[in-house]
Amino acid sequence: MRGMKKYRRALALLSAATLTFTSLNPANIVFGAETDTAMTISEEASSDLLDLESSDYHWSLNGDVLRYTNSGSAVTDLTSIKDKVKKVVIESGATTIEDAGTLSGFSNLEEVEYEGPVNIKDMCFIESGMYDGCPKLKKVTIGDSGFHSNGDRRGLEINSKAFYNCKALTDVSFGLGTWHFGYMAFGNCTGLEKLVFPADMHNVRGDTFIGCSNLKELELADTNSYMRVADNAVYEILDPYTDSSKRGGAYKTPCLMFVPEGVVKSAGGNYTITKGTKDVQYWAMIGDPSLKNLTVASTIESIQHEAFYDCKNLQTITLPKSLERVGQYAFGIMSENAMVETQAEDLFEVMHKKDVHLVNPSITDVYYQGSEDDWKKIKSVWFDLNEGHLDKMKITKETTLWNNLEEVGLPANVKIHYNCELKDTENSLDELMTSTTTMSFNSKDSPELKELGINLSIKYTSKVYYNGRKHLLTTDKKKASNDIDLKVEITDANTGKATDAFKVKKVKFKNNKVAADSTSAKAPYFTIQLAATSSLDKTKKAALKKVNKLLKDKKVTDTNFYFTIAPADLSSMVKVQYVKLTINGSSAKFKKLAARYKYTSGGEPKSDWIVLKPCKGNSDSGKGDFTYVVKDGKTVEVTGHNNFTGTVTPTQYSK
Repeated sequence: MRGMKKYRRALALLSAATLTFTSLNPANIVFGAETDTAMTISEEASSDLLDLESSDYHWSLNGDVLRYTNSGSAVTDLTSIKDKVKKVVIESGATTIEDAGTLSGFSNLEEVEYEGPVNIKDMCFIESGMYDGCPKLKKVTIGDSGFHSNGDRRGLEINSKAFYNCKALTDVSFGLGTWHFGYMAFGNCTGLEKLVFPADMHNVRGDTFIGCSNLKELELADTNSYMRVADNAVYEILDPYTDSSKRGGAYKTPCLMFVPEGVVKSAGGNYTITKGTKDVQYWAMIGDPSLKNLTVASTIESIQHEAFYDCKNLQTITLPKSLERVGQYAFGIMSENAMVETQAEDLFEVMHKKDVHLVNPSITDVYYQGSEDDWKKIKSVWFDLNEGHLDKMKITKETTLWNNLEEVGLPANVKIHYNCELKDTENSLDELMTSTTTMSFNSKDSPELKELGINLSIKYTSKVYYNGRKHLLTTDKKKASNDIDLKVEITDANTGKATDAFKVKKVKFKNNKVAADSTSAKAPYFTIQLAATSSLDKTKKAALKKVNKLLKDKKVTDTNFYFTIAPADLSSMVKVQYVKLTINGSSAKFKKLAARYKYTSGGEPKSDWIVLKPCKGNSDSGKGDFTYVVKDGKTVEVTGHNNFTGTVTPTQYSK
């Protein structure tokens, strides 16, 4: 019975840890396994590194396997074996190989393995251009990174063009601690179709994947504290470096970090940034030749420098009224001379030289949601580019966009259309980020499931909006709303194919009206019970009984499917209704307060009257939904708790 426990360790959105089950299919990149906690990033940790001795490490060839090792005969001339090597192994004890030469252009190299723990030099990096242009390189495996002397995991950096132009590369696995990729680290790797980022990844730059024309699918564990993947794009939700407010208003979250070219290409060159995004990071869609028509979400406030740089086929841009500022060269292109320079230098160094930036002549029309007066309020800003990282980003100069179009890369003769319609995405960023949780059971590690011969994969909605009723899997409107989407995939462990031999017989809920996190004693969860779709023999009947007993065992909390109930925001109430309200001086008494609140059910916006329950004794006891204070004998200030958040001062009331 305990064999399944480790596979159920809080796999819902608010769990303390998550297990991610991925397959290393061709054209997939899988970064790392799951981690129990988010990694700590600090300047103190980065300067306090584990120092291992590696002076005796050298290249050694054994057959067609080249090892970086402290044993075997040393190879001093890598060019002499350039065509012999099929596999490279970097042994875990090595801490520096930057002086040992690169393996760029090794014509028959097929596989690279960095044995964990990866302890490459004090800066913990894979060298620039290390495997540049290896035409047969298909598989790369990098183990978990090493640790600082203070116990924190080290950050592994893949430097610029490390795997540049490795067009056969399809199978890559990176361990925990892979935190940063440099300019074109995977540039022109046209074989890549999917990325699964490491659970502790904290920053992604769009220029890393320039030329990855077939990359269109991204994944990232929900336990990551800094980023989310939504609609196959990467968004930063928490600043990993510093308090965003300290950057002079230059940066806001959630921020769009990276959109793969394959996503845009699949959409025919049309791309709409997801509603709910506040900021577009620099280089988010840099060098995307597929981008033709861009729609910026109605919630965007800032577009950072070079966000859509060198998108040479971009023709039309639709901008929202919410836009406050655009950074330098956001829509510009690079001069041909500068493009030649980037073949030998880091893009950051080239892009920030003088006289390399041009306006994008392919942009013909800008469609603006606001009026001409609104347009004239948008700022053209200059970010401090002395440092490329977000922690140094500050605005150093502000002008107006309307008479400085060329500063952001727009042609002076571009046609501006005012008061235009802006069609947002159907889903909001919040909904996409927190919509689904997957829980997997594997029969090989569970005696109960092994007896049944099945594997299970359960997918369900992990976040629903409070609607004044309980949340159940039923269409019976007299009891509840049908707003939890549960999908159970059952696979025959022997054949690996889907089976309909079993189904969900019953779903049992607990605390399904309470907004609480998974660590709370009242966190909402449900359990499932299985049933066979045909008759079973005596042995399998007994096994099914064991499985169902385990799934409903109250003592085994890891078998619970936790989900999140999002609190309603009182400030969004469009109307309130008091019943039997009596105002007496500074106090009030009523039995019921109702609010009309818009929520989402099954992907459709709904409106409903929700009855709010007052806290006991009208104090901040936390035992009800709200407290209230009478102001001037005319209004009642309501403050929400539990299922409701925020404060509102309604003026409509009846005695």
